[in-house]
Amino acid sequence: MHNNELVSVIIPVYNVEKYLYRCISSVICQTYQNLQIILIDDGSSDTSGEICDSFAADDSRIEVVHQENKGVSYARNIGLCKRKGDYFVILDSDDTIEPDTISDCMNGFSTANTNAVFYGVKKIFSDGTEERVINNPGSYDNLSIIHGILSDYTSYGAGFPVNKLWHVSVDTEVPLFDSELYYFEDMEWVIRMLLTIQNVEILDKYLYNYFIRDDSTTRKTGNEERREIGYHDSVLQIINDLDEHKELQEWFTNNYYPQLVNGIINAWQKKWVVLRKKLANLLPLYSKNILNNRQLSIKIRFRCIILLTLIRFKLL
Repeated sequence: MHNNELVSVIIPVYNVEKYLYRCISSVICQTYQNLQIILIDDGSSDTSGEICDSFAADDSRIEVVHQENKGVSYARNIGLCKRKGDYFVILDSDDTIEPDTISDCMNGFSTANTNAVFYGVKKIFSDGTEERVINNPGSYDNLSIIHGILSDYTSYGAGFPVNKLWHVSVDTEVPLFDSELYYFEDMEWVIRMLLTIQNVEILDKYLYNYFIRDDSTTRKTGNEERREIGYHDSVLQIINDLDEHKELQEWFTNNYYPQLVNGIINAWQKKWVVLRKKLANLLPLYSKNILNNRQLSIKIRFRCIILLTLIRFKLL
């Protein structure tokens, strides 16, 4: 039923000359061949752009966009806006997919009600060892998947955008990545995508090869406070995203309360002034719900009272 459908493959590219060949090769060698391959060169300063152009010269399915560096979210959005297929998948340019990945996914759309197919991930470490994660095979409705991911970020397909093939008519606008978010922004986008569809099939196969690089952006040691701020920003946006699903929103918000309270204490201890002030401004907005919530531990509610007192007397 899906054998002749066009699949758009979106790959942002930034300074990955050492890994780009194997990534693109894993896509063009797919057993499923009806592909639109969109390579977005996000202002690379190495030879990544030239590598993209070289592949495009040899394969008419490949389109290359060169732009100034604007970040991975912006680059992915360019790809989403240029897609021509009713099916699309987003990949990272330093990873690979198995030869039958797209074919297996297209076969996974076994019913007319399936709107996305997720698949497992193999983490491959620099020493060659592997770890298999993210595999809860079966058929699920979208809210069950959202609940599963928000319960455990590495379950039910996880918050990665890269191990998911979506079926959305090319005439339908899909959610774009929020380029204002910079940590956990992947998961926020996945949640918004799931809110636009109905049913998901998770394959009992590990088809995505996620290479753990010591020099990757996500593994670089840097401003830990900035990452924490980014995490809270994304979580708060997810809470907002769930506004039309009050039960799910309330459950997720209740899970966030301890992170908010403990986050203030952690920021105070680590002398993270910006994060401390940000969360301290949030606490009074949620304090009534926290203090009246019997599902929260006494310790969290007690800490909330102490923090509110310190905030009131401008001691925090």
